[in-house]
Formats: sequence, C-alpha cells, structure tokens
Amino acid sequence: MLAVDISPAGLKKAQKLALKEKVAITTLEANINELILPEKVDIIYSIGTLQYLKPENRKRQFEHFKAFTREGGLHVLFTFIEHPEVEIAPDWGKNEYLYGREELQSYYQDWIMLDTYEYIFDCNSSGIPHRHAARVIIAKKL
Repeated sequence: MLAVDISPAGLKKAQKLALKEKVAITTLEANINELILPEKVDIIYSIGTLQYLKPENRKRQFEHFKAFTREGGLHVLFTFIEHPEVEIAPDWGKNEYLYGREELQSYYQDWIMLDTYEYIFDCNSSGIPHRHAARVIIAKKL
C-alpha cells in the first residue's frame, strides 16, 4: 500500500495508523500536480486531495494515474464541484480548484463507471456553517 501526501505530518499520521492496525505501508511525499507513481497500483482512493490538482494539470495527471493502474483496478475518487446552489466555502484556499459538475467522470470515458453521484452537504470546518457540493466516482479499468 502506498500512501501519498504533500505533508510530512500527514504521512507520519498514516504511518502511526498503519502500525496500530498492523498494515504495511510505504509513504511518498509528493505534490499531486507533480506526482509520478513509482509502480502500478490496484486501487487509487482519494478524498480531500483532487481540489489541489490545478485545472491545467488534470488531463495529464489523470492519464498518468490511469496508465499506472493495473487491469481491473479501481479509482474511488471524491472531489468538490461547482454547483449553482452552493457558494464557495469561506475557508476555500487560493490553491484549491473546484471541478465542473461532470468533469471528473469525463476523464474516465474509457473505463467502466461503476457508480457516480453528486451531493450537497453541510460543513462547519472553518467555524462558519456552510455547504459543499461534491462528486464521487467509482471507476474500473477495462
């Protein structure tokens, strides 16, 4: 299992959790905009990361992630999306980028879409009540 994070603190947390759960992991400190997977994987699971992938890097990075996924592999992905009923969150950062409502699944037209859904949820992460719109996909490589 490979755990990737831009933050050394995040990787340390992953290592502690893996040790507690008796799971072997390898960690890699990397920026998602420049991430090169060192080997093929079976599953990519991402939540709270894809909004940091700059729009101009998305096509290239998704092609890389797909190429480095074994046949029959899965991508389980969550990202924040634009939605006409949801304002930008008060704690949204300068280096965070929303996706179009149908954008994420557009990168997977050559894969089997096992599930995809959009939803709106309440959040209080900044101490100010607000809402987010999100997209989840579960896609399988042919």
